[in-house]
Amino acid sequence: MDITAILGIIVAVLGSASAFVAVRHQAVIKEIRELAEVVAEALEDKKITKDEQKEILEEIVDVANAIAESWSLRKS
Repeated sequence: MDITAILGIIVAVLGSASAFVAVRHQAVIKEIRELAEVVAEALEDKKITKDEQKEILEEIVDVANAIAESWSLRKS
């Protein structure tokens, strides 16, 4: 599997999760939207550079942190 397929799967899963938690978890929705925008920008030229990969991974971490915070999974 290449990075594009993996990122597509991640965005799809996170998008599905966002529909489930849309009302209660606005921060998660915001982070998922930002992730989708970064992925879309990275795919405009049909190849993802190392810098774009780094930016995408940072957005994934932001999404995970928002989920952890909204579901009280983050350690204090």
